[in-house]
Amino acid sequence: MSAYLNRCIWRASAGGTGTWTVSSAIAGFRTPAQCANPAVVTATRYYYFAESDDQQSWEDGEGVYTAGGTTLTRETIYDSSNAGAVVNFTFAPRVAMGCPLAQTGGRQVLSADITYYVRTDGNDSNNGLANTSGGAFLTIQKAIDTAALLDCGIYGVLINIADGTYTGTIALKSMTGAGWGVQLSGNTGTPSNVVINVTGGCISADGVKSVYYIEGMKFLSSAGGGISANGGSYIGLSDIEFGACSGGPHMSTQSAAIIEVYTNYAISGSAPWHILADVGGVIKANGVTCTLSNSPVFSNNFAQASSLSLLYMISITYTGTAATGQRYTVATNAVINVNGAGTTYFPGSIAGSGTNSGTSPYGLYI
Repeated sequence: MSAYLNRCIWRASAGGTGTWTVSSAIAGFRTPAQCANPAVVTATRYYYFAESDDQQSWEDGEGVYTAGGTTLTRETIYDSSNAGAVVNFTFAPRVAMGCPLAQTGGRQVLSADITYYVRTDGNDSNNGLANTSGGAFLTIQKAIDTAALLDCGIYGVLINIADGTYTGTIALKSMTGAGWGVQLSGNTGTPSNVVINVTGGCISADGVKSVYYIEGMKFLSSAGGGISANGGSYIGLSDIEFGACSGGPHMSTQSAAIIEVYTNYAISGSAPWHILADVGGVIKANGVTCTLSNSPVFSNNFAQASSLSLLYMISITYTGTAATGQRYTVATNAVINVNGAGTTYFPGSIAGSGTNSGTSPYGLYI
């Protein structure tokens, strides 16, 4: 039995940009309800292709068919005559429905790197493939969720984030395929133009098996932290600014997760910790400059490592305004490696806590 709906081409009852209702079959073809081998399955996502009678307007993508209302809801658009965005059909189009997505593994297979766009004037009902208000997503999470449905193969995903303030928390997800990873790219020239301002943690990665690179953003949280990684996740950072995060660290790792800072970055707000590694987590930076402004306060300490974790913070230049709080704490067989830079290396107003050089069952600051 074929998985492809046999000769299923029908006329919608109206044009526009919204959900289509089945009107009648095109002569010689069938409506979804008339398909029998196989029969159409309600509440199922199908591939579709729609076009105007003059073939000048067209759209292809995925939609969810609902038998009760004989409707096809346009969910994801792959390509269209409107630069990849949803098409506003002047007249009722003819629509061809193909196989259900589940029959193809449910994933679009990439043949090249793909770019999604996020803008504050976008819409999560768009397909994210055009840098316009009618093409871009509204939220970063929608772009990540959409990318997670792909089979990336050897290719990667770029999520291009326009200037503006975004208020939704972001949960990173694993991708299918062994591509180079996912890059969330804001404004690398002026990171403070792309602001993630949330109540909870700004970005979290829990057991994510794909590599993520994040660049050109500022993080603010009224009740959480900045970036957290857990369970073997890896996040690389470039051109980042950490603003006030009242409920958690600017950066934190646990359980073999790694956060690595590649370029110069800034701290413009207070937090309980700047960096916190626990239970085998790792945070790394080497040869970068960290610029502090607004005299940030770290209520716990600037840097903390505990429970077999590692802070590898080598040749960092800290500049700008002074910071208030304890410089560091190292405990329970963790290591803070500053390559012998001394106990006043980290910003702060209170001496650090932990062993300086030598070995210790409690922690090692070297």
